[in-house]
Amino acid sequence: MGTSPSIQDMMAKEKQFSDWIAARKADLEQSATDLGGVQAKQIDAFFAKSGWNDSIVCVQGANADFQHESEFTLKNLKAIIDAIGGALFSSGSSVPGAKTDADAGKKAVQAAVTMGGAAADAATVGLYIAGKVFDILSGVLMSFDASTKLAYTHSYKSESLGYGMTLFCTVAAESYQSQSFFNDEYIFQYLFLYEVRFSVLQAQSEGKQDLVRQYENALAAFETRLNDLDGKVQAGKLSAAEYVDQSKAWNDLIDATQAKLLNLKAKLYRRSA
Repeated sequence: MGTSPSIQDMMAKEKQFSDWIAARKADLEQSATDLGGVQAKQIDAFFAKSGWNDSIVCVQGANADFQHESEFTLKNLKAIIDAIGGALFSSGSSVPGAKTDADAGKKAVQAAVTMGGAAADAATVGLYIAGKVFDILSGVLMSFDASTKLAYTHSYKSESLGYGMTLFCTVAAESYQSQSFFNDEYIFQYLFLYEVRFSVLQAQSEGKQDLVRQYENALAAFETRLNDLDGKVQAGKLSAAEYVDQSKAWNDLIDATQAKLLNLKAKLYRRSA
């Protein structure tokens, strides 16, 4: 579980506040258990209906986060996703609360190669999947009411990532007004439950997929997200600080995706020359 810097500072100084956060964490842990059970049933139903009975878990985990309203940032979410992607495709260390199966990641990369991604490797597939997951999770999160008075809400989503992989996730959020701390400002709590499954049968049913085209589609989606921020600022739904934070997250992802896309095209060109 994570906390923003000001909350960490207050917890260190004020026992009453530390106890209050501990109570909220206990609530989150119970929510994670309850929502996790519901999500597991939805995943079972998905594969029972599809007939892809060979699915294996690539990634599974939960992450909870507390942030002061003046410090809300997508940076923490992106860091978590990047670390999970690194553990899955590069055999690195994952984040607390997440389990990754490197063997499942290797099978997904091989599926990408088989499905027409002749230049696919762990780095190209890993960045593509990490970008897709960030896009999906942040999209669910930002679809919640932007008001500081955010009543408890949660949303479940499943979406194909391509190459035989599917993301299943549940995002929950709620805000609390701290009457005794932070001058009556709000504290947000977020809970992310996620599971990525890989299925050879699903990969076969998806047919050939061009990794270059997948990257181009992802890049277009990221640029749309970035452009949407301007409208949110004009509508008063985003502060200047939030705009800087979120635009940086998307610009960094766009830059990394563009660089990988150019390398991918160059690699394919050299192979065809």
